[in-house]
Amino acid sequence: MKNAIRTIVLAASAAALAACGTAVTEPVAQPVPTATPVTQPAEDEPEPAPTPTPDPAPTAEELLGFLGPVGDSEGEVVVAFDPAEVLTGDEAVAYAREQGWIGPDETQVPNDSVIRNTEETWQELRLAEGATITVYRNPADPATEAEVSVAEFVSWRTDVGGQPLVFTASVAGGEITVLTMQYRP
Repeated sequence: MKNAIRTIVLAASAAALAACGTAVTEPVAQPVPTATPVTQPAEDEPEPAPTPTPDPAPTAEELLGFLGPVGDSEGEVVVAFDPAEVLTGDEAVAYAREQGWIGPDETQVPNDSVIRNTEETWQELRLAEGATITVYRNPADPATEAEVSVAEFVSWRTDVGGQPLVFTASVAGGEITVLTMQYRP
């Protein structure tokens, strides 16, 4: 049956082509796909080494807290850091009332925020070499904001007496890469 249909199709195609002035005497051969040769390395050639995949950059953790003493540990600059959290709005007002910082009838806290630090959990964190550090040279004056080197920071931190100040810190791979002092009026 298939051969009969093929013969009819070929005959019809030949008749159509003959009507156009083109004679078909043999079926047109279709190209046969060929396989692409695979080259094998010579037996004495070593396999190429795979390209190493770089380790992904560590994800930075953003912390807010109090910065305590700065010191040196085995040639690295370390800081004492006590994480805390910022509360705003109604949560800040409620916490300030609990602490006795405002009266029961007061409905606001200064700057609509308070810092809650329910327990001191000081941790020692290393400052990365080349860390970006921003401070207020005078902690009471936001106009004195400046970016300082690690060495300048160590000197400055000693000059302000070592009292805990509020900073945000970006910590990646166990090191502080960005340290920014937070202005507190």
